[in-house]
Amino acid sequence: MIRTRYTAQADNQIEKDYKRTHDDIYRMQLDNIAGYHHSNRDNMIRIYHSYLENTPGSKKAIRELCDRIAANNTNSSFETTA
Repeated sequence: MIRTRYTAQADNQIEKDYKRTHDDIYRMQLDNIAGYHHSNRDNMIRIYHSYLENTPGSKKAIRELCDRIAANNTNSSFETTA
């Protein structure tokens, strides 16, 4: 257990989780936050974090998505929750 957390295997797993989550985000079109009504956008970001942020790799992918969305939508309050 410890060996898989602190060795190259751990880095490989993080990268694999990142890639899987990144691909899932675009496959499910979750990057299209503009497709949601303005009042639902903050809730959708919270849902992304709740359901998709399970591992360090997936957390990295979600944070990148939220940073990109925040840069495109400066009026949203989810910048502080990302």
